[in-house]
Amino acid sequence: QKWIDQGQSLNVFITLDKASGKVLNSIYMYAWKLGCKSTYYLRSQSPEAVEENTPDTMDRSLECAGCQ
Repeated sequence: QKWIDQGQSLNVFITLDKASGKVLNSIYMYAWKLGCKSTYYLRSQSPEAVEENTPDTMDRSLECAGCQ
């Protein structure tokens, strides 16, 4: 990525029980050694897991007739 205007970033998904400062430091240092210029997200769950565990709280009565 030396001569490219844009670079790749790293998204980190880690469980909370493993998210110690030492572990996070190791992850970030490893990404840096591989040439990754930035990290973007640090999440405790993947987006798919969050979506599966999120209750559907939307009030369907507020939808228009065409959306139902």
